[in-house]
Amino acid sequence: MDQVKCGPLDRKIMTAYYQSIGEQPQVPSPDHGNKWCILTAHAKNIGHVPLTAWSADVAILNAGQDSYNADNGFDIQQAYEDTSNGRGPEYGLNPNASGPDYAVYQIPTTATPTAVTVPTNDNGGSAIVTLGG
Repeated sequence: MDQVKCGPLDRKIMTAYYQSIGEQPQVPSPDHGNKWCILTAHAKNIGHVPLTAWSADVAILNAGQDSYNADNGFDIQQAYEDTSNGRGPEYGLNPNASGPDYAVYQIPTTATPTAVTVPTNDNGGSAIVTLGG
């Protein structure tokens, strides 16, 4: 995991996205009592065949004893993914290629992300990545 940044959405990223789809720029607000958190994950295909797709939105954001699924706010996630210029894992990765991916979360304003749980295979395995330490 590269980072988890909580707070307001990046206005420049959101404006560029909405302009690219021909809509009036907007910056969505989180639900009352929540804040946005954006997970930036850098994926690398260490295999020998193309990785067809991988998405960071399968990661679970942990804040102490509480866990949060990605918000799947498509417009927000797509806006951040567009900054990868087609190099992120959601577009597929050839062997030894790498690129960023993003997931969007809404968590309580009082919560602090402490770790990210990432699935490691289709059989229920996972890895926990501790943040900030």
